Amino acid sequence: MGDYEEKVRSLQDMGFLDEQLVHVALRQANGDLTQAIDLMVTGRVSSVEVADNDVTSFSSPGRTIHCDVSQYTVENGISACTCIALTAASRLLEICRKSGDNESQFSEQVIAETITYGVQQYSQIAAMTPVEHLSPQEVLDLSPNILLPDVKAVGAVKNGILTKDSSAFTSFLENDCRLDSKNDPSKYLAVVLVKPPETVLILLPPFESQSYACRYVLFDSHPRPPCHPGSYMKLCSSMKELAKALETIFPYTDLGSDVPEMMAMMYNCYDAYAFQIA
Repeated sequence: MGDYEEKVRSLQDMGFLDEQLVHVALRQANGDLTQAIDLMVTGRVSSVEVADNDVTSFSSPGRTIHCDVSQYTVENGISACTCIALTAASRLLEICRKSGDNESQFSEQVIAETITYGVQQYSQIAAMTPVEHLSPQEVLDLSPNILLPDVKAVGAVKNGILTKDSSAFTSFLENDCRLDSKNDPSKYLAVVLVKPPETVLILLPPFESQSYACRYVLFDSHPRPPCHPGSYMKLCSSMKELAKALETIFPYTDLGSDVPEMMAMMYNCYDAYAFQIA
C-alpha cells in the first residue's frame, strides 16, 4: 500500500467514511495528513471541489449532505428520532417517485424540513402518552397521518442482531428486507431501523436499478461528531458502503462473559420496519 493509500485508510479508520471528502481534504492539504484531519473535523473541505469531483458512475463512492439542524437543535426534538425517520420515509419516497432518482433532489433543506416536521409530530404525540421513546408502530397507532396517504407498511417487522461479522448488516438488508416477497422490487424501499434508543431511516433503490442517481441512503437526525456535527444524509454507492456506515453508528457491543447470553442478544438487537408507495 502506497503512502497516499495509507493516509486515506487512516482517515477512514478515524470514522471519516465519505471517500470523496477524504480525497478532497488530502488534496486541499497537499497530502498533509494532520491538515487533512483538521479540515475534516472543522468541516472546511471545499464544497465546490467536492461538486467538481462528483461521480457519474454507480460504482464510484457516494457523498454526504450535512445539515446544521438536528433533533438536538429543535425544541422538544431530543427523543423525536422515530417520528423524524417516519417523516423521512414518506418524504424521500415521494421525492423519488416524482423525480425518478434520489440524488439530484436531496439537499440540506430537505433534511432540515424533514426534521422540523418530524419534531412537530412528536410534540403532538407527546401530549397523548407519557412514553418518551416510541416504536414506529406506536407512533403510527397514535398518529397515522404522519405518513403520506399512499405510503404503506410492507411485510412484517424484521428483527436483527448485531454481530462481529462485518457482512451482517449487508445480509440483513439484502435478504431480510429488500428480497422480502411482500415488497415490489420495481419501487424504492424505505426501512426505519430502530436500535433503542435511536432510530434512523434507510432508503434502498429499486432492485434492478443500475443508475448512478439511485443511491443507498442513510438519513440520520443525530449528530455524530467529529464526522457529522449535525444531522446528515449519506448517499452510498453500494449496499456494502451503506452497511459500513451503519456499523459505525450501531457497532456490536461485547458485554463480557458475566452477562447472560440472552441479555447480550437483547442489547444488540434491532428492528426494521419497511415502507413503500402503494
